[in-house]
Amino acid sequence: MAKVVVDVGTDHARLPLELLRRGFTGRIVATDLRSGPLEQARRTLRADPAGGRIELRRGRGLEPIESGEADVVCIAGLGGSNICEILAQGFGKLVRTRRLVLNPLRDERLVRSWLCGVGWRLVEERRTSERGYDYAILVAAPGDGEA
Repeated sequence: MAKVVVDVGTDHARLPLELLRRGFTGRIVATDLRSGPLEQARRTLRADPAGGRIELRRGRGLEPIESGEADVVCIAGLGGSNICEILAQGFGKLVRTRRLVLNPLRDERLVRSWLCGVGWRLVEERRTSERGYDYAILVAAPGDGEA
């Protein structure tokens, strides 16, 4: 079981709250680059009894977290090239990370290629639809090849 989950680009902090509602008992760190989305996340968290369990940090990509801090890193709702850029720039911080949960809105192939190129493998994949669009949810773990 993960002890620390990081939600990169949290926006309204809906994902961290959903994790708590589903019984996650570890630490959650939610980050965002911009102050506007972080303020919205603060309002969302203040309105929810579980919101006090989520730590908000401002910064680009993985910059706000310490090296080795995250067991699981979630990056959802960004384009594939942005996801790859975030992971590449913060790759050294993933030393203890056991899972990446990625939801590229486009350029899914770039994400797959990047993961393979740096020695991560897909261990699970799901498809979801929202507002008429089809999206992939990719779960990756350290290690070569596809599961």
